[in-house]
Amino acid sequence: MLRVNAINGTLQTAISIASPAIAAALVNLMPLWMIMLVDVSTAIVGIGFVALIRLDDARLRHPGRARMTLCAPHRFRFRRALQFR
Repeated sequence: MLRVNAINGTLQTAISIASPAIAAALVNLMPLWMIMLVDVSTAIVGIGFVALIRLDDARLRHPGRARMTLCAPHRFRFRRALQFR
């Protein structure tokens, strides 16, 4: 998890540094309407990908329980931690 977090932080930093430079180059090379077209089209693609994510609704599987539960190994470990207090 630590490695994934480090890679994620590195990528976000690189994107935040490179984005203004790429935007400045695009403003000088392309007309504004084309830049807006690219922006809107990539937003539509991103929204489409997010819309394809299927979420499992725990309330449909267990109508009596409205809260989410932890998976079994973590739940037992959590109970043991509470018993020692």
